Amino acid sequence: IWYVPMSLEYVWNFLIMMTVSIFVILKFQKGRRDFALLFFVTGSITAYFDFLTTETITLLIPLVLLLTMLEEHNELQNFKNGIRTTFFSILQWGIGYALTFLSKWTIASIVLQKNCFAQAISQAEYRIGGETTEVTYIQELLGALVQNISCLFPFSFLGKSGYGMAILTFFAILIIYYLFKDTKNSCYFSNLMFVIASIPYFRFLVLGNHSYLHHFFTYRAQMTTILCLWLALNYGIKSLKQRF
Repeated sequence: IWYVPMSLEYVWNFLIMMTVSIFVILKFQKGRRDFALLFFVTGSITAYFDFLTTETITLLIPLVLLLTMLEEHNELQNFKNGIRTTFFSILQWGIGYALTFLSKWTIASIVLQKNCFAQAISQAEYRIGGETTEVTYIQELLGALVQNISCLFPFSFLGKSGYGMAILTFFAILIIYYLFKDTKNSCYFSNLMFVIASIPYFRFLVLGNHSYLHHFFTYRAQMTTILCLWLALNYGIKSLKQRF
């Protein structure tokens, strides 16, 4: 993460994420609970500034903050409400992102007087399902997951064994959670955090080619995963929640 300010290409999504997070907190403190327009605008702004680096953090980090505040004020109440809030937030963000993306190619086609959508669709198909010359499609998908995970700090300093240590750490967190979780109270919020923590990996799989070739900057999307895992432990293990 500390490399982000050194690159104009990398920094935009983090600036957007932090700005939107502030707006989410301020709106919540003022008693306002309608965040549809905010997520819609966030998706639109992300599509304008992003270079397919870490676009999901502009949605997921503010969303996690919102869900956490709802939980703290006893307004979330159950897993179903959490999933509903998550789904509609993703939908609003996705509509804003898609419309801005489409408008960009529409304006380009009008100005240049040629069909720019063909090139856009071709690039999209390549980023989603394109194969590199060195590996097969399945190896590319698995490699996208492995290489992004291996870039996480401090596992990135372990070389080829980094991804193995990272995966073992993830499993250790899950084991700790299930061994020490608070069975007297509902752990639905922790389960919700585990669901959101997995979203960056779906992104890596959907954009397999892009995530494989550019793992050295797309891995930062796992900022969401790390935050969600910590919150899952904090809310799922009674002693942790009381301590922190």
